[in-house]
Amino acid sequence: TVLDAGALHLAGSIQAPTLITPHSGELSALLSSRGVSVSVEAIEGDPKKWVQGAAKTLGVTVLLKGATTFVANDELLIELPLATPWLATAGSGDVLAGIIGALVATNSVEILNDLNRLAEVAATGAFIHAQSALNASRGGPISAEMIVKEIPGAISQLLK
Repeated sequence: TVLDAGALHLAGSIQAPTLITPHSGELSALLSSRGVSVSVEAIEGDPKKWVQGAAKTLGVTVLLKGATTFVANDELLIELPLATPWLATAGSGDVLAGIIGALVATNSVEILNDLNRLAEVAATGAFIHAQSALNASRGGPISAEMIVKEIPGAISQLLK
């Protein structure tokens, strides 16, 4: 299960392996709703600590979106390369959720057999997303649609 935006409140209540994809503001609100008071600034100041803490507190895999994206579960922490700042655009999180959703669907058997696989798949999706945004930006502003158009090329780059 992949939860984003308005569905984040379901974290920890679903029996299936679950990935949540919050940014720091969403993670702050989610943790606060579970009795863990943490500010956006605290999360942004130590994202590794908070992504791992959220994974343990919520019992899910967490992909914390940001300039540097982190993915964590109880056993694993993955830090992705710094993304282009142009990635912070309306709709880009929806594109990320779509990429990850497709990868989760095609790797569901492996994910059910090894929960670390969910974190690896999420990190792969985030990497494809960031590379697609970089290819789309060419040094300037981008839209979610521009990111989508670059996904096949980013995947081709990965496979070379």
